[in-house]
Amino acid sequence: MGSKAREVAQASSGSYGELEQVVLPVEGMTCVTCEWGIEKALGKLEGVVEAKASSSQHKVLVRYEAGRVSLGQMVEAIATTGYRASLPQS
Repeated sequence: MGSKAREVAQASSGSYGELEQVVLPVEGMTCVTCEWGIEKALGKLEGVVEAKASSSQHKVLVRYEAGRVSLGQMVEAIATTGYRASLPQS
């Protein structure tokens, strides 16, 4: 995604409104099980459409409906799994 931490994506089909995506840095992920736990926690948030974690890159890509979930809620959801996420640098 380059230096741009957040991009706006237009939903081409389905029931989703305007979608955004963000890459959140995550500390402590070491394996696929870590990835799965983070993806599951984010998937429970209303408004999150997709979450894809990468333990090798120490980050998670989240696609979500603008206005339905906040970045703070995502960071909190990740914290419940025992990992530390931070907001992206602008």
